[in-house]
Amino acid sequence: MAYLVDVAIRYQIRPVRCLQRALVLQRLLAKQGLETELKIGVQKRNGILFAHAWLESAGLPCAENEEACGRFHPLLETRP
Repeated sequence: MAYLVDVAIRYQIRPVRCLQRALVLQRLLAKQGLETELKIGVQKRNGILFAHAWLESAGLPCAENEEACGRFHPLLETRP
């Protein structure tokens, strides 16, 4: 499912951000009966604040690099 979302993102005129991707993927996975949690985290690098949104299922990132997501400190966690 994540692969299909990523393919669709490539053909968008405007850039699709990680939050938009995560929300679309969460909705599609929920329709297939898979419950996920939306996580929003922050990370500070070289004095610059970065944010990232991703989905987790059973405590593991869905279609994301686990190591990369682990660098962000979760601020928000939600379920559909």
